Amino acid sequence: MTVGVLEIVLVLFVVLLILGPRRIVDLGRALGRGVRDFKLEFGGKAAGNQRSAIGKEREADDGRKPTTSKAPDKEL
Repeated sequence: MTVGVLEIVLVLFVVLLILGPRRIVDLGRALGRGVRDFKLEFGGKAAGNQRSAIGKEREADDGRKPTTSKAPDKEL
């Protein structure tokens, strides 16, 4: 029993109808990030330098500003 091209197209069409185009884009983006993180984790020597760049990219993708962990000053 083999899966043909028509069956694959039909399944992708049903997934598009159920999830919608925005969720599919988000799902693809998350999958790409996961693959990239996996490659960096098991990739090799320069993985440490690239991890910090990925963190900055994620903050930019989210549309949020990078946060700092400063505690508010308290007066006694």
